[in-house]
Amino acid sequence: MKKEKTLSENLFDLIKIFGLVIIASLPMTTVLIASTASKSFPSYINWIIAFMIIAFISLIIRLLLNYYKNISGMSLHPFSKKDILKDILYLVALRVIVRVLSLANSIIFHNSSSSNDKTLFDMINNISLEYFIVFILSLAVFAPFMEELIFRGIFTSLFFQNKYKTLTIVISSIGFALIHGFDNIISFSMYFLMGLTLYLAYQRRWNLADSILVHALNNSIGAVVLTLTYFNIV
Repeated sequence: MKKEKTLSENLFDLIKIFGLVIIASLPMTTVLIASTASKSFPSYINWIIAFMIIAFISLIIRLLLNYYKNISGMSLHPFSKKDILKDILYLVALRVIVRVLSLANSIIFHNSSSSNDKTLFDMINNISLEYFIVFILSLAVFAPFMEELIFRGIFTSLFFQNKYKTLTIVISSIGFALIHGFDNIISFSMYFLMGLTLYLAYQRRWNLADSILVHALNNSIGAVVLTLTYFNIV
């Protein structure tokens, strides 16, 4: 029988989670800082920095994955065709949530987009190509990996060991909503329901690969729109 954690151990785990949430913001924060300072560097230096950022974030993801495996005893499992089709259904559910609540936000609060979306569009203004590439990789690949490892994987393993499923879903989804920023109850509800849907994708077979795939596909839609905007195609 697994020994129950003491209060001090749970508090230490909570500190870990706060630290991991900060780590989850590293991809976008690093791109923002580097692109701001880029004007004082020649182009080749900026390309080198961009590749270093990619290598650094990849290392962080690898460390997070190893930590998740160590504390949970679980790993990422491959997909079958049926799994991919089911994950696409979760993606459709995400897009419906985003579409319906974005429309409600526009009608009720006259906000055409969430604060998170506004931040993303603001970031691509006056950003050089090398950092834009890192930005898109962060949005479509790095962020989904890190956020799923932290909110669905590590958080669940540290505090609940796959017990208290309802409480786990609620708390992890609230955390997911909080880090994405919100203007009102509708935008908060949108990110909360997105977090809930991603958790259900993970919970279906306790495989983070599923929620990572759904999250990455969802973010890739935004990455495509931002890319078209960046190159003035739309």
